[in-house]
Formats: sequence, structure tokens, C-alpha cells
Amino acid sequence: GALGYFYFNGTDQYATVAMAQSEEEWQYEARFTIPPRGKVNYVADSSSHNALYVTSTGTVKVEYAAASDGSLVTLETAALTVGSYNYISVVHLYGAVVLVLNNGAAIIGADAADAQSPFTRIGRKVGDSSSYFTGRIYNFSVANSTVPQNNYNFNEGSGTTFIDTLGSANATIVNLGSAGGGWDY
Repeated sequence: GALGYFYFNGTDQYATVAMAQSEEEWQYEARFTIPPRGKVNYVADSSSHNALYVTSTGTVKVEYAAASDGSLVTLETAALTVGSYNYISVVHLYGAVVLVLNNGAAIIGADAADAQSPFTRIGRKVGDSSSYFTGRIYNFSVANSTVPQNNYNFNEGSGTTFIDTLGSANATIVNLGSAGGGWDY
């Protein structure tokens, strides 16, 4: 069947969730389209140094806490085409963080703290009302090195919840009925 998605309206739709991500060797993946330029669009965020977002210029940034002192580390891709479908994989393994975009060349960053702050928002930065995602998110998943922990395939086609297909950390959609967003195929 067709791969479904949730179209975020960029104004007030997001989801609240409490993911596990507390493993020594963690990874997460996301599939989404690049939103229009001009504002920051968060795919996923936590209450502290752990985020995946698209900048106002169309680059993708990953933020995490450094192993050495917990400070913020940022990895960034080149600018991507508006509306393009992209697959991002971020892996913490063997003393480094590796960002891979569309199965291309790896961007390698400094070692990360083992336990990162869990993701608590999909489609918005925590505490920021100007960072709502605009466009399609197809999938977001979190795992440790051997066991998937959370997986959101945004293909249910209806409902008020992003279902965690691996566990009970379902995400509650805020402002589901707001104009310009919702489920689609």
C-alpha cells in the first residue's frame, strides 16, 4: 500500500510523547519532506540537548549532549531542496555520533553522553511557538543498539494519536483539527 504521512500545518499542530531513549548506544531515524524556507521547523525535540530540525535555510541539524561535559554538539547537512523526501539516520556507537542523509556520506561528530534527554515533542520545539513543522513526516523511530524502542509510522490515516507500533509511548496530537494539516496518502 501507499506510505501515509501526517501533514503538519506549520501553525499549531504537534504531538506530545515520552520516548525511552536512555540507552548507551542509541539511534533514531526520520523520514520527512523539506519545508519551505524562512523559519526553523522541528521534526523532534526534547527538553534538553536532543533535537532534529530543518533550519530556515533548508539544512538539517542534529543536536545532542556531548559525552565530555554535557554541552551542546551540532551536526549539519548541506541545504536540501524544498519538498524533497529525505531519510535521516543518527547513530551513537563506538565513541562517535554519525549522521547519514539519504544513505549518502556520513557526517561524524564528537562522542555523545550515553543517556540523551528523551524526545517529548514531534513537530515542534519544546517551549517555542515559532518552530512548528510545516509539511510531511512519514516516520520517526528510536532504538538502542539492539532493540527498537519507539516507532511512529504516520500512516494510520485518521485518529488523534500517533501510534507507537513497538510499545505504549503513543503520541497525542495537539490541535488535530486545525486547518491545513492532518492525515493523508
